[in-house]
Amino acid sequence: MKEIDIGEKLFPMAGVALLVLVILIAAAPHLMTKSAVKADLPKARVIEADLEDNISITLKSDGNLYFNNTKIEDEDSLIKLVKEIEESDTEMPYYKLVVIRADKEIDWGKVLEIFDRVKKCGCKRVALAVVKRKENE
Repeated sequence: MKEIDIGEKLFPMAGVALLVLVILIAAAPHLMTKSAVKADLPKARVIEADLEDNISITLKSDGNLYFNNTKIEDEDSLIKLVKEIEESDTEMPYYKLVVIRADKEIDWGKVLEIFDRVKKCGCKRVALAVVKRKENE
């Protein structure tokens, strides 16, 4: 009777598994970005935040307002959506992180107005997104 060498069957499968692993590692940074809406963010020295399920608000330089990649017509609708999502969190209501992203050319008075309205609706964790500045800048 012929003895079957398991290595002949195992090595090709291991090669395929390693190839899939390399592809996933290479694609992971693109898969982990939350917002599909691109904004020209200002640069600053920052501490890297942990990736978590957060609420994203984006203000574009053309005046458009986005809530988690969905265009919103006015600020009142935006605040209503933020409040609904925060209240739906049964474990820790109002502790979901709200990240406000805005183009650096936008009037920052508008950004602060939205920041203030989000805080007044009860959100405890609100942050402004920036691009990490290089040490020599």
